[in-house]
Amino acid sequence: VDLEIGARYDAMSRTAYLQELDYERHERRGVLDDDICEPGEPTTRCPASYETASVSVGAIWHTVPEHVDLKFDLSTASRFPNLDELFLLGSTPSLPVYALGDPSLGVETSRGGSLTAGLRVKGIEAEVSGYQTWIDDYIYFAPNLGRDGTPRLEVTIQGAFPSYAYSPIQASFYGSDGSVQIAPEGTVGLALGGALVRAIDLDTGDPLIGI
Repeated sequence: VDLEIGARYDAMSRTAYLQELDYERHERRGVLDDDICEPGEPTTRCPASYETASVSVGAIWHTVPEHVDLKFDLSTASRFPNLDELFLLGSTPSLPVYALGDPSLGVETSRGGSLTAGLRVKGIEAEVSGYQTWIDDYIYFAPNLGRDGTPRLEVTIQGAFPSYAYSPIQASFYGSDGSVQIAPEGTVGLALGGALVRAIDLDTGDPLIGI
């Protein structure tokens, strides 16, 4: 049996500077105020600091040495929101949507585990795993829907775009993946792989869009 234990600490401080027009647009939405930013001329200063700690514990059990392995992992991890997720307000450079950031977003924190089985015999290597992860304050990018359930549109001088917004939710991701390699060291071989993932909003039970 091989055991592994890891820990890490992350901290970050940064400051965003918003032009007066951008600050006022966020302020009108009710998502930005003087508690988050420091109004000034010609820009508004929005400082932020983040701190997180993460741990992981893993084990590999060589059930049949050099042929069958079982791997088990438990871990936590965190991610700081990026500036687009916080302050973006307009059409995005990579998607044909109108995106609304949320300056109040906090740290995204996940905890979960996985179990993996591996097989190595003459000419064949295979692996299959299953996993479950819960994410607190998952930064979810999804369409803004009207009362009738249809996507809202934002009309700009560039045209009409579906409205998307960033928001924190409680999420669960689970699934499995696997692979098989035939003749991995041969001149000619075959490799097959597949994955299945399911993601849901724990508060509503709805599947997450775009996963």
